[in-house]
Amino acid sequence: MTAQITEKRLLDAIALVSEVIILHGEKYAPLLDRLEQELEAIKHYESPVSRARRHLARLDSTQSI
Repeated sequence: MTAQITEKRLLDAIALVSEVIILHGEKYAPLLDRLEQELEAIKHYESPVSRARRHLARLDSTQSI
């Protein structure tokens, strides 16, 4: 079973990797970069239905011109 990636799990992982970087050096920085990117992606996630509605609304507004 795979655990769901949540904002809390990412924040916990960021804290852990931050400690590793402080203790063992910048060679682990790519892990921090990736975790931060994933956190931003979760924060800005928009469901496919919401995105589809936005695209259709934009299409409707351009056709009424």
